[in-house]
Amino acid sequence: SLQFTRPPYYAVLLWPLGRLPYRVSYAIWQALSLAAVIAFVCLWPHANRWAVVWACCWSVALFSSFAQGQDCAFLLLWSALVLRFYQDRPLLAGLVLSFCAPKFQLFLLVPVLIALQRRWRLAYGFLLGAGAMLTVSFLAGGLTWPMDYYRLLTSHKIPGVNIMPNLHGLFAGAPHANLLEIVFGVMVAGAVGVVACRSSCEQAFAATLIGGLLVINHAYPADAVVLIPALLLIMFGAEWAGLRAAAFVLLTPIACVGLILGGTPIDLLRLSLVGVAAAMAFQPGRANPGAALA
Repeated sequence: SLQFTRPPYYAVLLWPLGRLPYRVSYAIWQALSLAAVIAFVCLWPHANRWAVVWACCWSVALFSSFAQGQDCAFLLLWSALVLRFYQDRPLLAGLVLSFCAPKFQLFLLVPVLIALQRRWRLAYGFLLGAGAMLTVSFLAGGLTWPMDYYRLLTSHKIPGVNIMPNLHGLFAGAPHANLLEIVFGVMVAGAVGVVACRSSCEQAFAATLIGGLLVINHAYPADAVVLIPALLLIMFGAEWAGLRAAAFVLLTPIACVGLILGGTPIDLLRLSLVGVAAAMAFQPGRANPGAALA
């Protein structure tokens, strides 16, 4: 079941490591991942850096990423840079956002934020980076790589639905599972849209990360690292005290133990994330600065 589930351009980036002995390249990869986490803490745009430290140290998802040699730690770095640059240098923020392409499914709802907050320069930067990656992918993988990649991602050889922290895992095996997943997915996407219309860019970004994790049908415990920046933004920026408290609880290992155990604990995590997305849509919103910054 071990298959390369990244676009061809990513294979080009990894080529230098592939030329090294396995243990050497593995050590370098883990060192780079740790450096990405440290950079995330240092570049976090707000003053609450000790909270960022303990959120990373507590994260079951982040430890899962290291245990499996995943690349999810880099998503933390890219998220911190986007949050740091989106106001003053939105074009650069969009370019950095495109670096999340290896896990593009987790950012599926970001276009909702861009469109509803009219952050067109952010979109231009993203399209610039995505265009360069597509060009390299076609050069490296040939003209048929998109269809080959689609067949791989939809292959039944990809296991582990029971530990997926999303709606697909929540309704797996239930009667009318596909219908339930679509209905709840539309509701979550709608909640993200409401947050994007009514709230600041940071709260909207948090909602898109949580919503993106929920609505995609391919996510594993390590992918839940996106909850670290999302829940930190909610914990220090949400209007409701109850929502801030819920974000704190969801950052603790107790709440995320379901990522290891599965079963009822992970169902509680999934439902809690749905509840957070809904609560963000109903909380009093702040003025949307998107038009002024577009």
